[in-house]
Amino acid sequence: MDPTFPLAHLYLSGLLQFQGRYKESIQEYRKSRLLSGSDPDDAAREAAGRLEAFNKGGEKGFWQHVLEEMLQAEKRGQPQPEASTIAAVYAMAGDKDNAFGWLNRAYEQREGQSITLLKFNPYFKNLHGDPRFTALLQRLGITE
Repeated sequence: MDPTFPLAHLYLSGLLQFQGRYKESIQEYRKSRLLSGSDPDDAAREAAGRLEAFNKGGEKGFWQHVLEEMLQAEKRGQPQPEASTIAAVYAMAGDKDNAFGWLNRAYEQREGQSITLLKFNPYFKNLHGDPRFTALLQRLGITE
């Protein structure tokens, strides 16, 4: 309804990722950053880095780049994302062990909504079927 609403562009970016449309996703992510008030040069640099990572390494390269961005946030004077967000990127990058490590940290930190939606969050789809995923859902009181 409002083409200048940044969150809509961020969610569209995520949807495009799940459709495998990474280049379009990067464009929407950049729009979201701009509409959120980010510096245009920073938004362009981020988008260019993501595109380069995707072009060189495909989906896995893209997610590895996003992960590096997240883990470097504090060095840039930005707050580090929630543990469950970092876990989601590890999961998408195919690193299940680190994904579960960060999910356990999210559980211990009682992240709230992020962790309670774990079962339905598509970023964690490749963790389904892993006994650690089932055990975490049980600790959360969420049944299969």
